[in-house]
Amino acid sequence: MGAVDAYRNRVPLVNEGPSLSAMLHNYDPEAWAAATTRGRRIFNYNYHLSGRELEGWTLVKRVAVGKGEAVEQVYLWRGQTKDREARVSVVELRHWREAQRRLYEDLTNSMRPDIPTGTGKLSAIGDVNFLGNEPNTNVPAAIVFTRANVYVAVRSIGAQSVDVSGLAFSVDNALDEPSAAVKRKLARPRSSNVNVEASQAHAVVDQIQKELPPEGWLKIVAPDGELSRRDGTIVYTSPKPGKKVIFLYRMGVSGR
Repeated sequence: MGAVDAYRNRVPLVNEGPSLSAMLHNYDPEAWAAATTRGRRIFNYNYHLSGRELEGWTLVKRVAVGKGEAVEQVYLWRGQTKDREARVSVVELRHWREAQRRLYEDLTNSMRPDIPTGTGKLSAIGDVNFLGNEPNTNVPAAIVFTRANVYVAVRSIGAQSVDVSGLAFSVDNALDEPSAAVKRKLARPRSSNVNVEASQAHAVVDQIQKELPPEGWLKIVAPDGELSRRDGTIVYTSPKPGKKVIFLYRMGVSGR
């Protein structure tokens, strides 16, 4: 049985199941949106895993699934032994609400109508998250979450079930606003001062494709409000007028 086939027999967070109408009462996207603060003002563009990010894991395969705006990047990872395998799926959307919509669609197509959110330290993963434990254990063998405009699913798929929370935290830390320690390792970000009117959309990065570093990706961070992408332009909307500073980080580019 191949790795991709094997994952279907593990914790089935996203699978064929009951009708959508039977699930609607179990998940509340508006409550997710109300609780999303930091993720609204972060935008990740061309995020990808290179194979060097996850300590103790080796990237064995990368596959792009689908076409168009919401291509799913699937990464198959192997631990220190062949029976320890994990699947990381990443979908970059144009807006944080689209990422949460993707999460909602996947949850409502699950065979399980009662997938819980993470508690304790696991509650810190993403803007919103849900997890599935290996049956009869407390081992989180599947975690789905969103951070900003990116949807992520991390699943144990090998013969031996593994705790995937460390993998989920690693991906989430990359998608989140850079910590002070991470900022010290990055090239100095480009900053833009923009004068905005309340609730008016302002283009803050034009032709974003041209800003991409070789083999890297981009992270845009605003002080408040929301960031989204319209074609090749990153758009910022703030609830308050005034001068705002927008930072553009070239992720994967070290040094000052």
